[in-house]
Amino acid sequence: MDLKKWKLWRMLNPLYENFMILFLILFLTSMCMFILRNFKVNYLYIFDITPSTQVTRYQLLSVSLLMALLGSVAILHQDLLLSLDHPA
Repeated sequence: MDLKKWKLWRMLNPLYENFMILFLILFLTSMCMFILRNFKVNYLYIFDITPSTQVTRYQLLSVSLLMALLGSVAILHQDLLLSLDHPA
């Protein structure tokens, strides 16, 4: 990899890292909700969440998986552009 490609990758890498950290937070939150609900812990009372505006674990899981898919496509697209020597 030449210097120009390396600089481009170094510039975009924090963007991908932050995107994946956000995905990880959403994914782990949905897994936490899944575990708390399976063990019948009243997490609505613990976290002071009103049941009428509650976000379900499936909604969080679907958003996090969509974000992971978009992040993966963006990384693969950038790798493809770097490997084919196209301008970004």
